[in-house]
Amino acid sequence: METLLKKMSIVTLQFGQCGNQIGDSLYSTITEDIQIKDTSKNIYNCLAVNKWFDINKHGVWEPRSVIIDTESKVVDSIRFKFKNIIAKSSGGSANNWAYGYMEKSKILKNEVSNMVQVK
Repeated sequence: METLLKKMSIVTLQFGQCGNQIGDSLYSTITEDIQIKDTSKNIYNCLAVNKWFDINKHGVWEPRSVIIDTESKVVDSIRFKFKNIIAKSSGGSANNWAYGYMEKSKILKNEVSNMVQVK
């Protein structure tokens, strides 16, 4: 059963301000759903935790996600604490997706690839 759970795990990549805010909301919603005290959902809760989170040695749930941004402002304001963060202080993209994609992505490309392979 544990092998099955590991194969079904999810790794999310959260890019930029919008991606990071949506990812934070996603993990907050999943956490709230899992923590509802409903004994009929015990199997669901276990599967959900194993699919979306790693559990560290202190029993803390760590989202199975990589946070990616070219500035740390949004990353610092996220409610949920993520351990896999790539945030360069190279300035943002000023709401210009094309500039972020064509120029800023070059700064982060290798780190993102390495982080996803390790995760």
